[in-house]
This record gives sequence, C-alpha cells and structure tokens, in this order.
Amino acid sequence: MLPPLLRRQEVSAIAHCIRAHKGHAELPQTLEAKILYDADVLEKAGLSFCFLEAKSSVSSRDPGVLSRREIHHRTRELARGLFTRKGKELDGGRLEKVLSLFSKIQTEVTQERPDYRVSEHNLW
Repeated sequence: MLPPLLRRQEVSAIAHCIRAHKGHAELPQTLEAKILYDADVLEKAGLSFCFLEAKSSVSSRDPGVLSRREIHHRTRELARGLFTRKGKELDGGRLEKVLSLFSKIQTEVTQERPDYRVSEHNLW
C-alpha cells in the first residue's frame, strides 16, 4: 500500500529544510531545518575534511578555483555557527579550529610571502 500523500504544509517544511541545509538559499527557521543544517556543518567541521577537500582539489582541473570557492563557502558557514544546543555540544571546538585554519590559508593565498622576494642576489 502506498503511503498517504504529503500535505502541502509538510511539503513546504521539507522544501525549507532542503533550501536551508547549507545556508546559501535561506537560513534554517524550523527545528528540522536547524538539525539538518547542523548535521551538514558538523560533517565537514573537522580537520580531516580539510585534508579530503585538499586531496579532491588537487585532482581537479583547476585546484585553486575549487579551494577558493570551498573556503569561501565553508568560512561563511562556520562563522555562522550552529543552530542547535546539541550541535554546539557535539562540535567540541572543531568549528573554531577549522575557521582558524581557513583564515591562515586565505592569508597565505592572498598576501605576498617574504620568501618569494628573495632573489639570486640575496643568496650570494
């Protein structure tokens, strides 16, 4: 037997969860959307995700584009924080560590490094 059709209100609630799960289209408003959002953020909150992201960006055609885009989105998402008490409890400080790492990466990528200014003349 087929399940009963979803009511319009349920469809609207599910659509909101989908649109809000990464915080790009809209911010989560309902408890269900906040739980889904937090789960998505927590999944990518550890340093291991950063290494996996770096690995996948190296294998892409233009690793810089993926990394810059991902760092931009992740920084916005992490800076927004978590919406639920349980999500904050499960985080254990990982968001702050990853946000700090992304900040260091952004600095390294966008600022001139002193070691790049060394010329052959400086070496002899």
